Amino acid sequence: ASVHGSATTAEVSLSMRGHGADVRAKATVGAEPGGVAVRDLHVLAERGNETARVRAALVSLTGREQRVDDVELLGFGEALAASVRASPGSLALSAHSRGLDLARLGRFLGVASISTGRAVVDADATIRGSRADGHILLDVARATAGPLHDAGIHVDVTLEGRRASGTVSGHAADIGSLEVRSSSVEGGGSEPLGLSSWR
Repeated sequence: ASVHGSATTAEVSLSMRGHGADVRAKATVGAEPGGVAVRDLHVLAERGNETARVRAALVSLTGREQRVDDVELLGFGEALAASVRASPGSLALSAHSRGLDLARLGRFLGVASISTGRAVVDADATIRGSRADGHILLDVARATAGPLHDAGIHVDVTLEGRRASGTVSGHAADIGSLEVRSSSVEGGGSEPLGLSSWR
């Protein structure tokens, strides 16, 4: 590891090796009120024949808010772009990819049971206290994972306050398929949203 700069802002680079992976990273790290900010983060990770690249404009951790801005994952088919912002009582998430290669991602993570598959992600959602708003689309196609062959999952859900509507379906060769459609599923009570809120 190497550090160059002042006590408040420094250019940091490091390299690590372990568990079959080589990782190199560099970023500008600085102090901000109540926490730390990591800017222009670049990470290169290699495992076996797979290489992952991660870039992020900002990773900020303070007592009032945790945020990751404009992070991009490259190396597994189409890029995955995401941003996350969390604070007490609030969570905002954005994630988009036109087609992640699940087999390559599985090999990188050491999950040998995933041998085929592609995932499309298109999600923008915000949770504030007792309400959630946004749209979540997840489409997994032609996936093979362990005993499941030619499997697929489709999630297309719209969130409005304490209501959710949309479609959830799944199928696998030699097993069958399942589809659930709802025009409105409503969360009960007025407490902050959680799994126990929905009925």
